[in-house]
Amino acid sequence: MLHKTLSSFQVMNAGTHEAALGMHLPVHQHASWEFVYYRAGKPECQLGNDVFVCEPGMLLTTPPRTMHAEWAWTPYSTYWIAIDAPETMPWLRMCMDDVDRTIGHTCTLIVREAGRHAPSSERMLELLGQQLDLLLDRAQEQHSLVPSERLVREAEQLIEERFATSLMIKDIAGEVGVSRSYLRSQFVQLRGHTPMDYLQMVRVRRSIGLLRNSTLTLETIAGMCGYNSASHLSRMVKRATGSSPGAVRRQE
Repeated sequence: MLHKTLSSFQVMNAGTHEAALGMHLPVHQHASWEFVYYRAGKPECQLGNDVFVCEPGMLLTTPPRTMHAEWAWTPYSTYWIAIDAPETMPWLRMCMDDVDRTIGHTCTLIVREAGRHAPSSERMLELLGQQLDLLLDRAQEQHSLVPSERLVREAEQLIEERFATSLMIKDIAGEVGVSRSYLRSQFVQLRGHTPMDYLQMVRVRRSIGLLRNSTLTLETIAGMCGYNSASHLSRMVKRATGSSPGAVRRQE
């Protein structure tokens, strides 16, 4: 991957684009990079020799002097960001946003800041540009993973985010688009344990942290970590550590 320095790219301008049905953008090119984040609608985009059927949450990155066009087969709206950077930057041509719309949120902030023209806007755009670049690096890393590893990591992330709820593994499997049995088999193959085992490990780890670093009651910690009672919490901590919650709390 090309080594990037903090000065290797710069947000030049940013804005929004709204297109009605049939309001196509003919073939054109830019002297700079253009990032387009699709917010609504499903237009078709030609980017060089590739054609993408776009959808909300998709980001396309177009290098300088690359011919591209959009066909508004539906009404659609986008954010666009012009970036001054070397033509050889190793960004993916297309990536999809995560469930929290992290890329979309960053694009929103960039567009908002580009329209402010405040004394601090240049520095803020520099920082937001770096954040967007980092998100694209992460998308590249995710893209390069084998599908099974990507699947397991996505499930692990969901478990980490929702361990405090009444989480069902079948719901995690449904959200990542596979059956519960298939998700279990991939966890066992790649991690050596099941998704439920991982959920319990996350809950116990969080519980131990709260026991050692707070004065919260067992009932409160149980509720914060997805257990239905203090006794349930005690059993799981004892099983994982060989010690009671009280003993864990007294450990330095």
